[in-house]
Order: sequence, then structure tokens, then C-alpha cells
Amino acid sequence: MKKMKRLSSLFVLAFAVIFTFHAKVNAQTPGYEIIQTAQTQDSVTVNWEKALTYLSDGYVMTSQTVSIYEYNYPDNVLVATVPIPNVTDRSYTFGGLKPGTDYYVTYQYTYQRPSGTTGDDNASDHVYTLPGKVTNVRQDKWWYWALNCDTVWDEQNGVDGYEYVVKDEKGKDIDSGSQTYGNKHTFKVKNNMVYNIVVRAYTDINGQRFYGDWSDKAYCFTQPMVNKVSYGSKGMTIKWDKIKGCNKYTVYASTKEKKGYKKVKTIKASKNSLTISKIKGKKVSKNKTYYIYIVGEKKIGGRICNSGRHYTQTIKGTSVGTNWTF
Repeated sequence: MKKMKRLSSLFVLAFAVIFTFHAKVNAQTPGYEIIQTAQTQDSVTVNWEKALTYLSDGYVMTSQTVSIYEYNYPDNVLVATVPIPNVTDRSYTFGGLKPGTDYYVTYQYTYQRPSGTTGDDNASDHVYTLPGKVTNVRQDKWWYWALNCDTVWDEQNGVDGYEYVVKDEKGKDIDSGSQTYGNKHTFKVKNNMVYNIVVRAYTDINGQRFYGDWSDKAYCFTQPMVNKVSYGSKGMTIKWDKIKGCNKYTVYASTKEKKGYKKVKTIKASKNSLTISKIKGKKVSKNKTYYIYIVGEKKIGGRICNSGRHYTQTIKGTSVGTNWTF
């Protein structure tokens, strides 16, 4: 999230750009010597008129230089250093920047006194590009018994917060709001249903709020859970609850809980059972213990979303146990 600091000497400035961590504040605070006057998703314009109020009458400016760093404490990355050839210029636009990013701008100038001696001074501040489209929104964990879903997305370090909207499979809003910290959100769910979430970033600059584009929809749903096991002449049949909105299920099996899982079969979501005759090349027996997990999948256009693997299940005879995998 956004941060700001003003420094008073070249030595302290250089030290702080590399090492200082500072608290988040608004993108532009009146009184700072570098003012952010314009911004897009990939550019920032700065003005340093205030930094020159300390330049006494009769002093002649001899050079100006501005630099911009991508703020990434403690390893800030220099993006560009630009000499300003015209000593009467008081602003500069940096281009080619990243959306929704916290940058640190430094300004240095040198001058000559009426006596002929020289001196220098500097100013610095944080500046921010406009938020970009939030990317990689995804389901992180689905808590089957707690009835919560954790979602996460790629963070933009130069924004003030995020807004989110969660809907069920019928398009009804079930959760919406904003948060001023973090790139995660947890919402209440019902098992065996599909939800979707969209997120956008916002930032406040000079008293105005700017929004990025809404993310692509991320679909979240339960990992299918085996709830019944039976045996017949063809092998072991497992059943699970259907997930509304899911397109297919893929069943994996192993003879060991922690490793060795192999895909058994992928079936359409119109079915919610599968008969397994062999696991790892050997005929299934109700006297042996097996480990199963099922992954649900939903295809949206060219994208595929899945439930992930959060649990494995122990199958021994007709009894079913559940094991955490996170």
C-alpha cells in the first residue's frame, strides 16, 4: 500500500531511499516539496517549484536532476535519472511506468552564490501511477466445515485499497464492500455451489479517488467430497454431491495418503459417481485402504477454474475419513 516520506539532506535522502520504511498516507500531502500534478497508469508528472523557495535571491541555479525509483523496501530499484537541461523548468513527466505502483522521486539541484562558491539541495516524495486492472484473482482455500472461501489476487503496492463483489450462481450479490489493506478476501459460502468474485483497486490522489478496471471473474467452488462407498462385481463405487455450475469432475486415487496419486477418470458433471475396478494396476479390495480426492472443474470461455485439492479422503471398506492437505 501507499507510503510517503520527505527528507532534508542529500545524505539522509540517499540513505532513506534505500533503507527507510514509512507509514502509508494519502498520495499527496500539501506542503511537500515535490508535488504530483498529473498521472496515468504508466506516467507521473511532478513539479518541484516548492523545493526552490529556499534558493536565496542572487543565487544562480547551475543544474537540475530528477530520478525515479520503484519503491520496494528495502531494495528500491532505480528506474531513471534525468538531467533537466533548462534550469528554468519546474516539472517533468516520467513515462513507461507500471500501473498501481508506488514510486519514489528525488530532485537535486546545484547553485552558485554571489560570492562565487557553490552549493546544492534536494527534495523527495512518493508518487503513484493510477491503478491497473487487478489480475490473478483466484480461490485460495475452501473451508468445507467452516463454510468460508478464501480468495487472493496480485497486489498493487501503490493503491489505497480494493473493492470486491461476490455473487452466487444465480447472479445474486451475496457479499460486497471495500478494504484498505491486503490482497485477500474471505466470504461465507454454502457447499456444493459455485460463486464468482471480481475485484478492482482504487487510489486517492490530491483528494480525488481513481479506480482501476474490474478484474476478470474468478469462480470458486467446493472440492467434491466422497459421501458414500459400496462394492460390487465391477469394483468400488464412490458417490459425492453434485456441484451446481460445475462442468466435470476428475477423480484421483492412491494407496498412500501423502503421495502416489494417479488420475482415475474425468467424468461429466451430470454424473456424481464412479466405479473403480483397479488402483495402481491392482484390483480393488474392500479389505484394503485407499486414498481419494476429487477436483471439480468449470470452463468459462477459454479459461478453466477448478476447486483445487484441499482434502484427501481415506476409504476403508465403506467408511470414509477426511484428511487436511493445507
